Amino acid sequence: MPHSALALDRTAPEGLNPVSASAVDIPIASTVGPLRAGKLCLPNGKVRVRDFVSGQSAFGVMVTEAMDDLDSDRRTRLSALKTPLSVHLVGIKAKLCARDWGAFGFGDRRALAGEAAFTFELGVTRQGAAPATRHEIPLKLKGADALPPPDILHLALVQLLSEAADDARPQ
Repeated sequence: MPHSALALDRTAPEGLNPVSASAVDIPIASTVGPLRAGKLCLPNGKVRVRDFVSGQSAFGVMVTEAMDDLDSDRRTRLSALKTPLSVHLVGIKAKLCARDWGAFGFGDRRALAGEAAFTFELGVTRQGAAPATRHEIPLKLKGADALPPPDILHLALVQLLSEAADDARPQ
């Protein structure tokens, strides 16, 4: 999905923070899918937004960390945008499984595998800019790739910012 609005807003001074606004636009307590556990991934509860991110300030830190994990070329392209970006988490759908039942049979949420799709709105923060574009980042994690939910969201943020940087490349 092209980010044409991003490609047009280049030429800011080097070192500008590429992300000036970030927010979780869905209730933290919302259920986003089933949690399963055990070797057969039997029903074991629900996955909620708060399993991925604890709140607004934590999301801001996660976006900054994702930016830090981009390669230098992508970081430079995003830093060269004329206006900083805004990143909003607007949806999550997840079907995850903890291979271990964990303490008291609640499921060990430290390492989950399965499918998760994150929906973000990405835009520029300048008044009169094109509306934010919606991006869905689907992830599939096999058992060996299992991660804690915050790390799964981190992977989605890195992929989102990587795509934005690639689309901001001069034509």
